[in-house]
Amino acid sequence: GPVASGAMMGIIPNGTSSKVPGKLDVPGPEHVTHTASVCDAIQVGMTRDDALQALSDHKDTLGARQRQSNPWSIEEEGSLCAISFDATTGTVVKKKKTIVTE
Repeated sequence: GPVASGAMMGIIPNGTSSKVPGKLDVPGPEHVTHTASVCDAIQVGMTRDDALQALSDHKDTLGARQRQSNPWSIEEEGSLCAISFDATTGTVVKKKKTIVTE
């Protein structure tokens, strides 16, 4: 496989070399990733609008009352997701995904 300058310490699965195992030496191109759930798509630091867009991208919606509340509770097949927003900035400060089994 490819060798980084110096001793080979790691190989990234896409075939690029790395001085630190599991990390690229330089930032790679950005890729759009499709996630399995809305909770996976919503990240800490997102705005409320970004989170609503993630919901829309996953063909999911919230009622008007819940969109204004904090936290959001989103039910998906096999999981529950709780999203908390900062009251001042409206950004996501916490998310918790709970896997539901029967």
